[in-house]
Amino acid sequence: LAGIAQRRIAQLQAEIQDRLNIQKAYFDKTKPFVSQGLWKDLTTDINGPTLHRIQVLCWTVVLGFVFIIGVYRDLAMPPDFSATLLALMGISGAGYVGFKWPEKNN
Repeated sequence: LAGIAQRRIAQLQAEIQDRLNIQKAYFDKTKPFVSQGLWKDLTTDINGPTLHRIQVLCWTVVLGFVFIIGVYRDLAMPPDFSATLLALMGISGAGYVGFKWPEKNN
């Protein structure tokens, strides 16, 4: 009976060590991705500041203002966006995808 208990304890200790190793590997991989502030997190990637991220952030802010002004002015939900604005948004989105595609995620 004592031998069975010792083997079970050894097995549990090995499982605990395996889980600790997995946890350490996870923390080692995610350590470089610690937040560096909201602005830097939104506008940079592994290689530094990127134009397409700044572009998407600016478009989001601009459309947020257009949305708020449209709701305030017309008291309608949701406000109507012009076709030109939506076309520019589509072009901008395509540019983002075009630049994002070749990014390498290590």
